[in-house]
Amino acid sequence: MTNKISNHIKEDFVQAVWQHLWFDIKELQTVDGKPIQIIKTGNLNRNSGPDFSEAMIEIDGIKWAGNVEIHTKSSDWKTHGHQNDSAYNNVILHVVLYHDADIQTANNNTIPVLELYKRINPALIERYKFLLAQEQSIPCKDLVHKIPDIAKTQWLERLISERLEYKSRGIFTLLAQTQSHWEQVFYITLASNFGFHVNKQPFEQLAFNLPLSILSKHKNNKLQIECLVFGMAGLLEENILDDKYYNTLQREFLHLKNKYQLKPMDASQWRFMRTRPSNFPSIRLAQFADLLYKSSHLFSKILEIEHIKTLYTLFELEANEYWQTHFKFGEKANNPQTHLGSRAVDIIIINTVAPILFAYGKYKNEQQYIDRALDFLTQLKPEKNSIITLWEKYGIKASHASDTQALLHLKNVYCDYKKCMNCIWGKLFIKNVSN
Repeated sequence: MTNKISNHIKEDFVQAVWQHLWFDIKELQTVDGKPIQIIKTGNLNRNSGPDFSEAMIEIDGIKWAGNVEIHTKSSDWKTHGHQNDSAYNNVILHVVLYHDADIQTANNNTIPVLELYKRINPALIERYKFLLAQEQSIPCKDLVHKIPDIAKTQWLERLISERLEYKSRGIFTLLAQTQSHWEQVFYITLASNFGFHVNKQPFEQLAFNLPLSILSKHKNNKLQIECLVFGMAGLLEENILDDKYYNTLQREFLHLKNKYQLKPMDASQWRFMRTRPSNFPSIRLAQFADLLYKSSHLFSKILEIEHIKTLYTLFELEANEYWQTHFKFGEKANNPQTHLGSRAVDIIIINTVAPILFAYGKYKNEQQYIDRALDFLTQLKPEKNSIITLWEKYGIKASHASDTQALLHLKNVYCDYKKCMNCIWGKLFIKNVSN
């Protein structure tokens, strides 16, 4: 019976029970009958090593300071190989839901064990198992509307910071690859997000293949900026005899291609299917070229902008007049949208500007940029997508883009993996049952 029940309970549940003392702490004893007094449960460690550090426990009248390790079953200690890992030699207490095996450290010390199962309110376990048993993408969908407003706000505020921290990791990786060149990092990140999901990868590849160092040499010549962008995208490789603009770009690019020994992308990487004509990569590339022409040293400009309205003016972009009558080279069309719309600008601010400012603030330890990133997100309208619609269906309505980004992170990182015990809302449901 013990093994059957424990197989349905994950270690994060036992961690939460210990961390928040969701069990009867009166007359605690180790499995071999020694009295225990918890002075300090310790600090939860999300990295490698024991689960809690800096704990303080009194066992049989003697005070101990050190680490606490958590498992569903005592035998998990051996399953995880801790008996061979000296990092666990300073564990002062092994806290388990069920005790099924005696264990030792790498230096052959026996560790006191505290078994929790009989001390936990059964309703708490049932509520936990209920959440994990849900097949819906949001396990707490029938309960989430009961969350107090203050708990909603606090968790969403923590989640948006966590999401920006997560995005910062990718930015720091780029920073290392570019020898700490922030302008290049911003350029690559911006290009990636100019692809708007469908063409994200080819836009990013374009930025890697077409460095700022080359673009900067032609920053005052819009035609050359356009030919470099389209040429390196691989879209100037065909023969279109009756298209004057195309042939001008093609001739100019051939000269620059030979001069810099450039290697264009394969045009097949670009996705025209399943996108609206206004989102065709040709239109987006033309708008991107306009941005590169109008604004050199983009990242430096971003750092100076303090107001969202000023930020919008930076992205007032218009594709070359050629694209007023074309969606693709050599193919005419009626009334295409050649300017970058406000919703597209919002997406760029959400996915590029805010994460870069946040990461830069972290890197430089300058809070003003972190605060500005968060402030920009609260000034943007909520995003519209299937995940946000799902949250609205269950009673969680976003007020701005900061909320929608937080809710996306909650769904993708917590709900999809049923990490309910790492979620403030999940803990609230379980705690209310246990009280």
